Amino acid sequence: MYKALLSLSLNAMLLMVVNVASASPFISSSDFGASFSVDVNGASSGGEYTIYNYRQSSDVWSDSYKGYRSDTNSSTDTFFSGYYLGTVADNNDNGDLQGLLAYYLNSNDSFSFSKVDKPSVSNGTLTVTYDSAKKTGTWSVASLDPALEVSFYSVKSSTGYALYYVDPALISGFWTTAHLRNNGGNIPEISHLTVQTDPAAPVPEPATMLLFGAGLVGLAGFARRKVQ
Repeated sequence: MYKALLSLSLNAMLLMVVNVASASPFISSSDFGASFSVDVNGASSGGEYTIYNYRQSSDVWSDSYKGYRSDTNSSTDTFFSGYYLGTVADNNDNGDLQGLLAYYLNSNDSFSFSKVDKPSVSNGTLTVTYDSAKKTGTWSVASLDPALEVSFYSVKSSTGYALYYVDPALISGFWTTAHLRNNGGNIPEISHLTVQTDPAAPVPEPATMLLFGAGLVGLAGFARRKVQ
């Protein structure tokens, strides 16, 4: 009986751990340059996007996030914050990013974004630095009080934009255009950088909260029996 209660309690608590990324991945092939369609009609923006996998040879796949993280031994020219989710060969606006982020997170939430166009360095919310080639640099919202946190950003060139998810959310990070290609197949310089500025913590559904509460009650009862 005690084992059954303990098993129920643990299972209820495990329901609180949700892998938001694995529900709606963008990358479906590890082949460099592979393309695939993503239909986000369920999101507020809606639409079909062609997404390319322009991973670097040093990138490390994360099955949990369905994206690539930067190798910690990578040079500063190829290092980036978060997880690379794929590259969209199109222009981007807040509506596109809203739809893609909602799709990835399997969420109906609305999100706010902040953008800085090269060669500007700040818009009052977001600050961006560039190297001499405009192919790598940093982003930051750390100067704000209270400081915002970024959990999603995109790096745009003339031919497309790369998507990144940041977990845990950060107030500053690194960007690169290594996941972009121009019409000649080369890595381009940046056009603009956009960050999500209001990451929302997932809110457990009532049923999940009820199960979680039941799990805690079960654990408490089990503990009392052990003491007696």
